[in-house]
Amino acid sequence: MTLLAILSLTTLCFLYLNPSTTPGSELNQDKGYHAIAFGWVTFVLNASVTGRNRRLLIPVVVMILGLCLEGLQSIIPGRLASWADVLANVIGVMLGQYLWSRFYLVIEANVIPGKSRQNESDNKRKP
Repeated sequence: MTLLAILSLTTLCFLYLNPSTTPGSELNQDKGYHAIAFGWVTFVLNASVTGRNRRLLIPVVVMILGLCLEGLQSIIPGRLASWADVLANVIGVMLGQYLWSRFYLVIEANVIPGKSRQNESDNKRKP
């Protein structure tokens, strides 16, 4: 999963910083692409990184990355920085974090009850 996270981040940065050949007026649908890309990166990073603070740290780091990439776009020929893109990035991060939390709860519900049942049976054996 770590390799997938690295590839996702690399692809995101490449696509963000690659000079565009498409006129800006035709990119209204790119807000959806921004949201999907940042949601995906947030989801994959959550799957790859362990630690208690990841639920807060990952979304904040990905949002800061989005701001930095958007700022860098303003100096790349053919690219334009946009607050609407920043908003789409933030929505994507929130969506990715939400989907990860739901996914994690499903995994946790399927894995941990087996352990808790084992603990209950161990407790029944004790006098």
